[in-house]
Amino acid sequence: MSDNSFKYRYAKGLSEFAYKSYTEEKERKDLLIRQSGSLLIAISVMTAFVGSILPLALQVLENIVETSTVLLFFLIIIIPLFIDFILSILILWRNKYNSLPFGSKYKEHINDNLENYQEDDSQFYYDLFSNITEAHESIAKANDTKANIAKAAHICLFVSIFAFLTSIFAIIIILI
Repeated sequence: MSDNSFKYRYAKGLSEFAYKSYTEEKERKDLLIRQSGSLLIAISVMTAFVGSILPLALQVLENIVETSTVLLFFLIIIIPLFIDFILSILILWRNKYNSLPFGSKYKEHINDNLENYQEDDSQFYYDLFSNITEAHESIAKANDTKANIAKAAHICLFVSIFAFLTSIFAIIIILI
């Protein structure tokens, strides 16, 4: 087995692995965007619940608890929901990242460096690996930022749900 044959297979394997990893990272980006859409739906549902319960709570608790206390409870629900809304929008924001070069630019690069590619069959795959890896790292960095924002958005949503359920429980306790 020749050394060139091994280098060729090695370089080809690396570039194939890099491409698979790159496509998985692009799928992760799409998943984060879908997750943000789900968060926005949850925010809408929570806002509808809060909006429908607030007038009822104000009316039922009118003579029992001060209006400012009821509004404070609902403010504790609304603030995390508002933060969650902003974070969900930030997840949808299109981050700038490096992508793979256009085919015409890559062809031009190969034609400009044709001697290197003719001397070493594996050079094409090494260059391909390098381009894919650069794009993958750029997308991964943007996705990591979006994933951290998604975690914060989920925490805000859960805080809001907890505050909502606590408020409902408090209203029930007060009425009993």
